[in-house]
Amino acid sequence: MYHFLDCGDRRRLENFGGVICDRPAPTATGARRAPELWRQATLIYDGEKWRGAPPPVWQFADDAAPTRLQLYLGARGQVGFFPEQIANWRWLAEIVAPNAGMKVLNLFAHTGGATLVCAAAGAAVCHVDAAGAAVKQARRNAALSGLGDAPIRWLVDDACQFLRREIKRGNFYDGIILDPPAFGRCGKTLWKLSRDLPELLRLVARALSPAAKLVLFTCHAPDWSDDLSAYFPAAKIATTPLTAGGRLPLGQARRITF
Repeated sequence: MYHFLDCGDRRRLENFGGVICDRPAPTATGARRAPELWRQATLIYDGEKWRGAPPPVWQFADDAAPTRLQLYLGARGQVGFFPEQIANWRWLAEIVAPNAGMKVLNLFAHTGGATLVCAAAGAAVCHVDAAGAAVKQARRNAALSGLGDAPIRWLVDDACQFLRREIKRGNFYDGIILDPPAFGRCGKTLWKLSRDLPELLRLVARALSPAAKLVLFTCHAPDWSDDLSAYFPAAKIATTPLTAGGRLPLGQARRITF
């Protein structure tokens, strides 16, 4: 269960599994609409540390899919998943379910929300993230969701390096999901969105199979607005905002279909 409650003064108030969290949101530049709700927060991230303790069992369950994610108090105010992606997960399930058996690659896959939605809908998924801790958490989430034996490959790797090897091996995908951060690191390899995104998108286009159904690209950089038609000229590209509660802008999504 997730409910967006309010935002303002560069903060956001949300209900995660019955626990109300108050955490930073740089794009929440307006005024708060429901000041009285903020007094109910039991977990507060002040920009450096969390105050309060979560319950012993703290999870998110998505009503649209048999997906269960363990929540936790993470660095920089993270809680284990990005709720603005829920609408995209439902879109993925709608495409994957009628095409059971399709191969899906999830890059920058974090704790596995999209991976588990696609696996539950019948896809064989390759889950790739540069952070070993995130991949371990994603595997725990798969077990929580009853998908511990699903056809999922779990890899700690750099996205671009992995794509180059897959293309060389002739291993192509019917769907590719990517949510690259502004900055990141895998070993000695430094990722920088403003520098490396064009090469990543070229590799993604090359890694698609002739039977490709989708690419889902999401970006949390507020000023990003590139046109992806040059990379996917034969595709239909729909732009949708990433928001919390329809009020808090958090980035953009490109839903690409073939």
